[in-house]
Amino acid sequence: MLFGHVTIASADIIDQEGVNIGCSENCSVIANYNDVVRTKDTFKDVVENNPNVFGCIVVAVALVGTIIILMMNRNKKKALYKIINIDELTGVLTIRNFKEKAKKILQTANENEYVLISLDVDNFQYINEIYGYEKGSNILVDMATKISAQYGRNALIVREKNDNFLILTKNRAEIIDNKELEIFYDNIAVSASKILGKTYIISMSQGKYVIDNPSEVIEYMIDSVHSARNLGKTIYGNTIFEFTKKMRKEKASKNKIVTMMELALKNKEFKVFYQPKAKMDDYSIVGAEALVRWFSDKSTMVFPNDFIPLFEENGFITSLDYYIFEAVCIFISENSKTLSIPFISINMSAATLLDDMIADKLTKITKKYNIDNRIIEIEITESAIVKDVEKAIEKIKALKKAGFIIALDDFGSGQSSLNRLKDLNIDVLKIDREFLTASLNDEKGKIIIKNIIRMAKEINIITVAEGVETKEHIEYLRSLDCDIAQGYYFGKPMNEQQFKELILNSNDKVNKTF
Repeated sequence: MLFGHVTIASADIIDQEGVNIGCSENCSVIANYNDVVRTKDTFKDVVENNPNVFGCIVVAVALVGTIIILMMNRNKKKALYKIINIDELTGVLTIRNFKEKAKKILQTANENEYVLISLDVDNFQYINEIYGYEKGSNILVDMATKISAQYGRNALIVREKNDNFLILTKNRAEIIDNKELEIFYDNIAVSASKILGKTYIISMSQGKYVIDNPSEVIEYMIDSVHSARNLGKTIYGNTIFEFTKKMRKEKASKNKIVTMMELALKNKEFKVFYQPKAKMDDYSIVGAEALVRWFSDKSTMVFPNDFIPLFEENGFITSLDYYIFEAVCIFISENSKTLSIPFISINMSAATLLDDMIADKLTKITKKYNIDNRIIEIEITESAIVKDVEKAIEKIKALKKAGFIIALDDFGSGQSSLNRLKDLNIDVLKIDREFLTASLNDEKGKIIIKNIIRMAKEINIITVAEGVETKEHIEYLRSLDCDIAQGYYFGKPMNEQQFKELILNSNDKVNKTF
């Protein structure tokens, strides 16, 4: 039957090519085929004596070749589909396939019908580094198996990256019940201990996102559930956090800020405010700290706490730092002939401090406006330094060499170290406002501040106290021989015009106030 099928197909193909072989001729060829091949004639003789045999052979070979090619292409397509849609290690979906399937499911879903879950192992990189990547991979395979069993065949499961799994499943109480999940986590931990040994106990972090709006963009949902999961990363042990309405509101606010920030910088919506600093011996204004304020329109102000941390997170803070630095230089340049400009301090983030060209970039700006570097004070925090201590020290040396004054900000805020004072070539030490306030009601705290100021003076470092708001603060700091004070007692952050007026009238105001 198979040979007959090939003969018929061959005849069709030959007819299409213009070769005329009739049915009777084909039958004759087939019937005499055995006799032909039994002869001792060469292949050339057979072909010359029986031209129809050659035609059949060519057609058969072509057909077999076509079938082989089709099968190979089919296998290639299967392999390509698997690469694109199935995670090679665990057998669950790839993120591309997950998103496509999730979109289709959610098109007809009701509010709160589905929940998105993000799950990963805490500090998984340590497992790979300590026990090896093979054992780490074995844990991931085991996790995928247990996740599939936990959530059922109708759930969509993906290993998004490394050890992070996403699950889209029906929002059923027994599926997302925290007690049930703890048992599930324990089962994974037990299996992991068999792979790694009982010396290492794994813990996991999970985020939950109940999908109340199925029409939302899937990428937004994934980002949101990751945000919830990350809340547990600083907590020891298994954690479960749900993406709440409050988090949604905060996320919406952050997204709005991110979409506005570039245009806001271009439109000069970021304004510099100045908070004055006064000498403790005569209360004269000797400087000010430049603080950024964002006015998204003429009357609405975005508070620094709402955008500074976000800018530090997404890297935009460096652009803002250089913008504020130049704005201060413009202010000094425009008023240098009419005002006796005091020292201005400008905050620099960790990202900006660690910029390889920071000293050159800042000096280029001061030269552009003919500003003396020695009246610019660069404020850095210890949190900025600890990100890369060696590089931070190198950049501080470069800034000092360029003539800038260096201040260590927020000393006493929780990361303070006396060793920093030894290693860093700083000119000014700023005592954090919260440390000052707390110490006033604590005898040990008073002793600590007293000795910090005394020690700073002994190594020729100027001391500045932040958060000075009351007469009690003033008297206490004067008794400790603190050099400079900054706070509401001397003035709140003010715009350029207000600051200019304060400088012009500082002596009169000081006399009337004190």
